[in-house]
Amino acid sequence: MKYLIGLFFLLQLTHFGYCQTDSRINIIKDTNYLYVDTINNKIYFGHIRPTGLVKTYNGNIVSTEFSIYFPEFGDITYLKTDSQRFFIDQKKYYLRTHVSSGSIFKLNNQLTKDWEVILKEKRVTHIQNYDSISFIAAGERTDQKRIWVAKINSLDGNILWFKELKVKLHPQIAGLSIAANKVIIVLTESKRLIPLSISKTFGRLKVSFFKEGGRNTRLSILNIKDNGKLNWNKNIHMVKKCEIWDEEIAVDSNIRVISLYCYINHLNETFKPSIGNLNFVFDMKGNEVAHQRTNIPELYLANINGWIFGSRRNDTVHIVKYDAGMKNVFMVDVKTPQHFTTVSMKFIDDSYYLFGHTDIHDLLICKLDKSFHLTSSWTYKTREMVSDLQLTTSPTGHLIIMGKCYISHEVEKPPKEYINLVEFN
Repeated sequence: MKYLIGLFFLLQLTHFGYCQTDSRINIIKDTNYLYVDTINNKIYFGHIRPTGLVKTYNGNIVSTEFSIYFPEFGDITYLKTDSQRFFIDQKKYYLRTHVSSGSIFKLNNQLTKDWEVILKEKRVTHIQNYDSISFIAAGERTDQKRIWVAKINSLDGNILWFKELKVKLHPQIAGLSIAANKVIIVLTESKRLIPLSISKTFGRLKVSFFKEGGRNTRLSILNIKDNGKLNWNKNIHMVKKCEIWDEEIAVDSNIRVISLYCYINHLNETFKPSIGNLNFVFDMKGNEVAHQRTNIPELYLANINGWIFGSRRNDTVHIVKYDAGMKNVFMVDVKTPQHFTTVSMKFIDDSYYLFGHTDIHDLLICKLDKSFHLTSSWTYKTREMVSDLQLTTSPTGHLIIMGKCYISHEVEKPPKEYINLVEFN
């Protein structure tokens, strides 16, 4: 079962630089991916951004979201003078227009494509390794009526199974994790429906109308079997009138969820925003074990049997480690070579990595051991990688960083978007 369509291609431009060194980063290979389509001998550039990057034993899996719109779509110039040409052209533009679709492709050790799977009008938001020969991908349809989860063979890109699930209103995938027993845990975010009129008729409740809560977000946990069938679905009771900013989920012996939210209190005819952070612990049957509010972290990472929170402080990153009961067990300040303006954290191959942009527009990658001591750092002098940074290692042991970039040389034209992937050591 494949969702391959031949409507466009992702153009790959590769630059080898085995002798090129930029500050403390030794670039092994620099590769760009653009979303390009051609109609009537005219080249069109679409929008593209990376959503995931994982390592397999013989390569790396990349997931992206892309879209394209053709200005000629809807042009009625030839409607009256040459109707046949009009309908033929409009059909071409209609078939190749993507509101938002997903792409998953495998890169070998030379960072060239082995295969690619396209899911039209289905966003790919998360990917996670499942075993040595397969991985799990997840996202939502563009009509926001259902989410989808798929198991894909990492050797040839064959879709082993594909399931769509309906979860409340306008669902989106917020997190994906694989348990030790290979159960798939999915965190979803959806809108909350609010009743407008509730009345009683002969002792029975009657709900007359519903409205969509703009600032009311609901979180749900889905437990999915290894064959794609749903085990159970659990709603998480959030603060009312809240809008969730970000979430993270992790699974060990329990399921742990962190959510950053903003809620609005209507007081004296003025809106007073407040921010909060809720951490939940559930057992593998979906029963809530504990929940706790903590301070808002700037970065956070689900760790085995606990959490790691962090925040920037001038030229240091303050890191706090919590156990599963949200008790503070470790605290340290990591001094970095430059001042992070944006920072993320990831645990890769028994080491922690801090990575992000600095105040002088560099990309900074810092490697920490398990005690959070700084062991290595790399500076990549580039202004191109502007958002959606992803970091992992290659099967050869090198680091790979990927991000969304822009090309804008002409003021009157919109910038072209592309993905830049750099392998370095």
